[in-house]
Amino acid sequence: MGAVDDGGAPNSLKGVELLTGFGYPVTTLAVPGVGHTDAWMADDPASRQAAQQWLFATVAARPGTHAIRGRVVDGAGHGVADAAIASGLHVTRTDAHGYYALLGLLPGQREVACTHAVLTCSESQAVDITAADAEGVDFVAGDGP
Repeated sequence: MGAVDDGGAPNSLKGVELLTGFGYPVTTLAVPGVGHTDAWMADDPASRQAAQQWLFATVAARPGTHAIRGRVVDGAGHGVADAAIASGLHVTRTDAHGYYALLGLLPGQREVACTHAVLTCSESQAVDITAADAEGVDFVAGDGP
């Protein structure tokens, strides 16, 4: 929202008032010590995480969309953390146990790929989410091709 002395907070609150008046749900996030800029995204990890969680929850609740979920494991079946899972412009990362969820996807055919900074992932997969979410879209990541 911006710092009190830079005009950002009052203007943001006016925007909240306006959007609420039109019936839109509004969530505010005050980041102390940061002006009305995008610097908080880089400088305040806790606020960035709160905003990302809000965004992901909002997108996931969007009617008419689907999700793709799965896991990335190594050759021994252990979860692989921090693998990037992508379908078009939608990208997410695996958690500490190798699980991921791509949320808010429009129905249709999707190509889903896995990449990792150190490991090589198994081939990309074609997934159909025309009628429902796709579960169990898993990948294996290892040292070689």
